[in-house]
Amino acid sequence: MIRVNDLEERIREILANVSDDSINAQNINLDENLFEAGFDSIMAIKVIVKIEELFDIQFDDTELSFENIESINSMISMIYKKIKH
Repeated sequence: MIRVNDLEERIREILANVSDDSINAQNINLDENLFEAGFDSIMAIKVIVKIEELFDIQFDDTELSFENIESINSMISMIYKKIKH
């Protein structure tokens, strides 16, 4: 199973890759609201696609709420739930 620290690092890498330098992924707190920090819906779609590719998982439409992608911790939780099933 993937460790939380590994997931955090991978999500930060993804955020850094999809942002247009508007987000400094390394300085974002785990529970900080990414949308308040400059994250937008286009970045959210790119992040979801990268997560699905990286972890070889697929999210249902019902799982793709703002609450599940609004912070690094919420993404970690969403990935763990998907990996467990």
